[in-house]
Amino acid sequence: MRRIAALLILSVAGIASSVHAQTISWSQVFNGPSEPPVGATLGSTEDPRAIAVDAAGNIFAGGVTQSFENATGGVKLKFVPHDDFVVITYDGAGQQLWGSVFDFPTLGDDQSSPATRSGVDSMAAMIATPEGGVVAVGRATTRYSEDGFFGFTQAGVVKFNADGEVAWNQLLGDGAVSTVATAVVGDGGFGMYVGGGTALATNEQDSFVTYLDGAGVPVWTAAAGYPFSQVIQVVRDPAGACVALAGISGGGCKLVRVGAGGVSTTQEIPALAGGATGVGVALASDGCAIVAGSLGGDLILAKVHPSGSQVWSTTWRPSDGRTVVSRAVSVDAAGVIRVAGHVGSIAGLPADLFVATFDSTSGASKSFRAKDTGLNRAESSARGGVTIEPSGRTLVAGFVSTGVAGDNDYAIGVFDATDASRDWSARWSNPTNPQVDDRAAAIMALPNGNIAVVGRSDGGASSVDIATIVLTPPATVACDGIDFNNNTVFPEDADVIDFFEVLAGGECSTGLCNDIDFNNNTVFPEDADVIDFFEVLAGGEC
Repeated sequence: MRRIAALLILSVAGIASSVHAQTISWSQVFNGPSEPPVGATLGSTEDPRAIAVDAAGNIFAGGVTQSFENATGGVKLKFVPHDDFVVITYDGAGQQLWGSVFDFPTLGDDQSSPATRSGVDSMAAMIATPEGGVVAVGRATTRYSEDGFFGFTQAGVVKFNADGEVAWNQLLGDGAVSTVATAVVGDGGFGMYVGGGTALATNEQDSFVTYLDGAGVPVWTAAAGYPFSQVIQVVRDPAGACVALAGISGGGCKLVRVGAGGVSTTQEIPALAGGATGVGVALASDGCAIVAGSLGGDLILAKVHPSGSQVWSTTWRPSDGRTVVSRAVSVDAAGVIRVAGHVGSIAGLPADLFVATFDSTSGASKSFRAKDTGLNRAESSARGGVTIEPSGRTLVAGFVSTGVAGDNDYAIGVFDATDASRDWSARWSNPTNPQVDDRAAAIMALPNGNIAVVGRSDGGASSVDIATIVLTPPATVACDGIDFNNNTVFPEDADVIDFFEVLAGGECSTGLCNDIDFNNNTVFPEDADVIDFFEVLAGGEC
């Protein structure tokens, strides 16, 4: 592990979204921990993979960096870089706290001596720890054949302390066949569940979930015994009694449930057979799993009982006919399902970031909201590109084409839990090199409500950098949401009816209406409440 000092660019700039005015509080660009050997034509290249945020509001940008040194500090094979895990940490004001690179040890074919070349290590996911550090997982090349070219991989797990020093690292798998970790989720304390796959002769993977304690010691491993071509996500249920692993297998979709002690069951999702993409899973409080994916331009949703039976499935796309690419799914305590990603463009309509809601009892569609970024083609990023918060607020990140070949900007969409008038969007490009390929990879909220985004930015000279930005949401005026009766359905006539019913001193049809002091200025009755209600109803400001 090497501690690194990076060349950073700090910028503070304002940016206007398509509806609200929010600002880019700061942006930082990390362009590599080391210089290439003299005469190398490659620039340092980084690949962002994950973001994590701790309770203090510190931001961890994780990914892969090319390193031109081996573990002993000597130059490796001539001009041939290898990849290592990299984590860069900033405080909420944008100051770098530390940066660390970790290279898993690589052995030669006899597994007793160092290899002549360092391994290619690739981070896949990362979570913050309760004490202010992070745990990162991915693929570690731990052994090369005698010719130095064929590598064997193990699932690599490494924990960085709050000061950036490595606390421990762990390799999963025996190294005889290739194993890779693709996902990690915390247990609510210091332990964690790591999911991934072990290679089979069929070019698929046997999926697994390993539970590690806070010291990195494996406690149990559940091998699903069913091949996956792609292991996607590990989630923990609200009670912490079960984790689920979702993946794609031979054109179908499988769900693996792992209970206490690592006992696992595998369930097939018939509705997602046939080559679904963007598969995600959420566990509801009743133990049922909600699985989402895209198939043939449609969103496919299925609810699966713990017994394995499919409760319902639904096929959906928005009424305007745009195709759907799903990236994440959640279900809240009230039984509202949220799916987010992006919708494709059709004649007269752009490709936009979106969130849609569904009823978990029946699968019925409840609402659909899309957000553009001022340009006509936005796409969400896979894996970390969507965060759906417990409150229901949904954060979507990706990229948008400017219309110039090779020139993309970060695209960010933030959707309020219920109130479409509070949705906003933004885009960002590297101010020092604006006409390059900037793509957001992962997004999370900070404890103070700001939004952190990590992604890539072309740095020129054949290099790619990791760019981290923080956005301050637009100042919201204190109007209540236009979903006046709080039934998560808008627009509907009942909101207007309930508004005037309560205005006249009556009762709300749902019993959950917002206070009739709509603009929350503590003055009622006043004409401004009615004026503001219709202003927000029309999409304006309070």
